[in-house]
Amino acid sequence: MSYAELGTTIPKSGGVYSYVFEAFGPVAAFCVIWTELILRRPTSQSIAALAAVKYILEPMLFECPVSPSTTRLLAICIVAALSFIHCWSVKWASYLQNWTLYIKVAALAFVIMIGIVQLIKQNGRAEAFDNAFEGTTSSPGKIGLAMYSVMFAYAGFEEINVVAEEINNQKRNVPFAIFISVTLVTLLYTLANVSYFVVLGKEGVLESEAVASTFAYLSLKSVAVVVPIMVTCSVLGSLSCNIYSASRLFFVSARDGKHLPPLIGLININYYTPIPAIVFNMCMTCLTLLIFSEDIGILLDYYGFFRWFIGGSGIVVLLYLRWKLPSIARPLKFPLAVPIVYVAGCAALVTVPIYLQPLKCLTSTCLMLSGIPVYFLFVYPSYTSVYYKKLMGAVTRTLQKLLQVSPQDPDTYVNALR
Repeated sequence: MSYAELGTTIPKSGGVYSYVFEAFGPVAAFCVIWTELILRRPTSQSIAALAAVKYILEPMLFECPVSPSTTRLLAICIVAALSFIHCWSVKWASYLQNWTLYIKVAALAFVIMIGIVQLIKQNGRAEAFDNAFEGTTSSPGKIGLAMYSVMFAYAGFEEINVVAEEINNQKRNVPFAIFISVTLVTLLYTLANVSYFVVLGKEGVLESEAVASTFAYLSLKSVAVVVPIMVTCSVLGSLSCNIYSASRLFFVSARDGKHLPPLIGLININYYTPIPAIVFNMCMTCLTLLIFSEDIGILLDYYGFFRWFIGGSGIVVLLYLRWKLPSIARPLKFPLAVPIVYVAGCAALVTVPIYLQPLKCLTSTCLMLSGIPVYFLFVYPSYTSVYYKKLMGAVTRTLQKLLQVSPQDPDTYVNALR
């Protein structure tokens, strides 16, 4: 609800980056884009790519080990292939999104139906839920870390704010898209997880590297390969959506805030896609896959910290604007308690795990704050080297001719809040 209000109040692409820029200025906005650039976006896309690889290989190499280098190479190939589609055509990227969505819903509905059938066979009783919390912990820190993994599946409702300028009838469609998606995802994922526990039990879910594949092998036998394929399509759809929104975020940062090289804020004159931003995003994700561990759990911990820090920052902007600019037009407005509860939840998810992983949280915080010296050294005009400006100008002109890209017409997008 809070992001629906923000999306209709500031109908501008860029999401949290644009909101922070409007409210708190360029330095705070650069810290947001810096965090998105070096950590959050590459990490989330790496997680999705690695998950897709696991589901691709599981039906072919059931219980056979796969080398980390093979996993990373396949993940890089997936990211590159999807990025090429987004460079080539917005229409084809849209088709990919739509069809993977249909397959995702069909796969989840299939899993839910199998769970219902199994429950009926067991006379409505599932042993997996007997003493369901036995052996678990009540530690707030561990619960917070667990929430990073849980909420990863439900994240993404604010992605429509990142591409707000490409949405028709924003005042109607932005809140509708958020409300419908959150409701549908919550319902489908909850019921699907119930089905997993009914068929596999608690131990089976914990031990499986690819839960949907194991679920299919135990419940479907001869046609078990269908479910992993459908889940793979689902994960690829999520990755494609992330590539789409991340490239637009970097594009807006270069176009409006001048926080990234000007080349990234250009559009191809033939395909009308931000090819430099898409390629830039692809390179950052591939670099992350090469550097960091292929362990999805470790990547999720880093992603969760940044995701909820940035998510909370966006709603802090909402509270700030309620106080500083109470008279601006707000097509959609919710009670003040709604954003306050959201900010409190984000603060808990960021701070509670600190005492369990102090080094990791300290590293994450230092990486975010490192954007401040980077801003004044390479972005802030008064301090930027003349030689650096000349070099970037020459590189931009050369690549502009090579990629056939040009700036967007200023009359075609929203420039400011007021």
